[in-house]
Amino acid sequence: MRRYILLVIAAALVIVYFAPSIVGRKEVSRFLLRDKEVVNAITVKRGNRRIQIQRDGSTWWIKDSKKRYKADSSKMEELLEAIKETRLENPVTEDRSKYATYGVAGDGDYIEIELDSGKRGIFTGKSGPRYSLRYIRLKGDDTVYLVRARFIDLLPGSVNDFRDRTILSLNPGSIREVQWNEGSKTLHMKKTKAGWQIIDRDGRVSPVEDKEVSGYLKALSRIVATGFPDDDRPPKDAIEEGYIKITADRVYTIRLYRKKKGEEYYLTNPSGAYRISRYTKEGLFRELKPLGSADEQPSRNRNKETNPGKDT
Repeated sequence: MRRYILLVIAAALVIVYFAPSIVGRKEVSRFLLRDKEVVNAITVKRGNRRIQIQRDGSTWWIKDSKKRYKADSSKMEELLEAIKETRLENPVTEDRSKYATYGVAGDGDYIEIELDSGKRGIFTGKSGPRYSLRYIRLKGDDTVYLVRARFIDLLPGSVNDFRDRTILSLNPGSIREVQWNEGSKTLHMKKTKAGWQIIDRDGRVSPVEDKEVSGYLKALSRIVATGFPDDDRPPKDAIEEGYIKITADRVYTIRLYRKKKGEEYYLTNPSGAYRISRYTKEGLFRELKPLGSADEQPSRNRNKETNPGKDT
């Protein structure tokens, strides 16, 4: 008899524990989006903030009420994959009086997905019993679901979260000429039929080693920011330190700024302003030595200078 009572109690506890998943309707399981559905835009509303990511051909653009920028395509692909893997399962309740309990009453965060077939709204609520679980409700559906919603953590909180940080992207082989100036240092190099050559301030031309040039062109062809300054401009106390001009299919001019105190660097071009690391700055404004320069002399010549009169 005692064992029977214990079994009854255990069964009751199981029912109480799983009750939120079985209240009101049968278990269902379907994907939030079908795999073949094409997403044209996603709008995220958090409080008074509204951010939209919109497709234009093969390019995504992110914008809020004031700004519009090219979005990072890899982040968009990850977000879309996470949305499409989300299953609508574990229905919790259809009781509207309990919406606020789960944070889906309509006054919190809201996501709208625009498809070819129309718009799909999602109210995102509180976290569930485990960190990976969230309560959500679809607009036009009374049911609150407890789902694995990885996509919610991938949504942008600001336009900068999804902004493309690419400052310049070129084929290294398309670069024909490079000029830069940083304070008292300069470089001018040009590709000719004889190969790459450095032109000094007096107009003298000297060849440069192909191996050294190839590494430098690789750094120039893919310039990526670490972030973005406030108001999309260098800080007020930043000073212009130089520029770099790259000639490929057209001329790309990028200006260098440095904050007066500390080593914070910024690049600007017609697309905006970008924060870069010191490592990136040094890779762009790199001094290349022409063949035959003092730094390129064989070691035995340096030994003669160090030990005059000694024949090595």
